[in-house]
Amino acid sequence: MKFLFGMEVNWIFWYFVLMAILVNFLCVSVNFGVVPNIIRKLFLYGKASIQTEGLVIIPKSWFKHFYIVGAFEVTYAMAQVIQVNIVGQRAPFWLQQTLLWLTANRTPSCSPESLVLAMCLLTAQIYRRLYEHLFVHVPSDTKIHLGHWLAGILHYVLGIAAILSEAPGFVTDVSTRRMFTITKLAWLDRICGAMFMLAWLHQYRANCIFADLRKSEAGEVVSRGHAIPRGDWFEYVSCPHYLSEVVMYTCLLVMLGPGHTTWLAVWLWVISNQVGSALMSHYWYKQKFEDYPADRRAIFPFLL
Repeated sequence: MKFLFGMEVNWIFWYFVLMAILVNFLCVSVNFGVVPNIIRKLFLYGKASIQTEGLVIIPKSWFKHFYIVGAFEVTYAMAQVIQVNIVGQRAPFWLQQTLLWLTANRTPSCSPESLVLAMCLLTAQIYRRLYEHLFVHVPSDTKIHLGHWLAGILHYVLGIAAILSEAPGFVTDVSTRRMFTITKLAWLDRICGAMFMLAWLHQYRANCIFADLRKSEAGEVVSRGHAIPRGDWFEYVSCPHYLSEVVMYTCLLVMLGPGHTTWLAVWLWVISNQVGSALMSHYWYKQKFEDYPADRRAIFPFLL
């Protein structure tokens, strides 16, 4: 297939790479004040946002749409992974061709064991985030721009497709295909799985702490504002939920292996986005609260 200048293109890879570059550029430019004010208003969101007329803004509570869309897609993807790599059936032809068109990948770059474990963990993450947004979160009155909402939707739609695009049984080359065998699960994958679940738990705790800041002791919502979060990983960083996200996606990267270049691009985007968002939140906290803990870092304990 010829797509661009006679070359095959991994569209998902380049989408996430360009998004990572854009976020890094905007984060640096906004912090140094070298971009027009309209760009700052488009880039900043949530508590750090700058409200303005003429821009398409929506409630930040619409973040739950990310996880609704992600839950539908990851459920179907997980079912296909089980059918293909455990049951032994062939992947749907339309799915193989769609992944081929999106990424031009023809050979697998990870083992069936790594794939199954990574998909199980990603499924658990998306469903937990959906649960939080439906039953735990107390959304603030802040807004996001339509572009942030679209980026979030595409993150899950293309991120899940990215894993399958280089997965055994989903690429057109099936010459080396074998089935999932639990005893062949590498120890490194098991360690990464344990680290993923540790970060998964701490992210849940962080989001519960955020929610409790707006509730009374009886559990009733009494505020939509912001306060200084304390406890658990908040004692070290301003954004432990972002730190947890970085840890989880890094674990998935190690599991899938360095040869999975499409997921590497997803990881670069996640790192750029989470670090940039953490820095903005950290600076906002320090400006908003005079008694904000001076020894807290933004996202990486003792470092950044």
